[in-house]
Amino acid sequence: MLIRIFIAVALLSVCSLSDAGIIVNITEDSGDLKFTYQGTINSSAITPVGTSLATYAQVSNAAQHFWFLDTYAGYNVPVTGDPIFGAALSGATLSGDTFGVGLNANDLYLPIGYVSNSNLSGMATFASESFASAGLTEGVYVWNVDVGSTIETVTFNIGGISAVPEPSTYAAIAFSVLGIAIVMRRKLSNRR
Repeated sequence: MLIRIFIAVALLSVCSLSDAGIIVNITEDSGDLKFTYQGTINSSAITPVGTSLATYAQVSNAAQHFWFLDTYAGYNVPVTGDPIFGAALSGATLSGDTFGVGLNANDLYLPIGYVSNSNLSGMATFASESFASAGLTEGVYVWNVDVGSTIETVTFNIGGISAVPEPSTYAAIAFSVLGIAIVMRRKLSNRR
């Protein structure tokens, strides 16, 4: 019985790793600049300050925000991190879910009717743009978004660099592997 509880806890800890905020990968592809994003936001403790049916695709160096919006709910929440955008971009081709965050304006944009912790994913492609034209430096950057009940992260991977896993990720994986090893050992010893 103790082994089953151990395995359940290990599986739950690995499954919870998917709730790690939003990951934004920014890459150059065939002469275009692509932003792909995926993840979840815990929005249970925040209320939208407004909604809009407007469509925007913009990156701003002055406001340090990126918006990939097609009908959205706006939230005013504290956002902290280092500026990463060195130029303004607009006019992207969009697909997927609405998402946006602003460092200097302290704003967060989610789809109207967004259900807290549900998956968001999408892509924006800026034609004929590059890291250089956007003023981007390759690396991993993290913005923290205070959504009241927790701090969510928006991790920007610029240039295909993968985010470095947190120590808790390694611990959860090690815990899971250890649990599986114990179960396998007991099964083998019971057969003898």
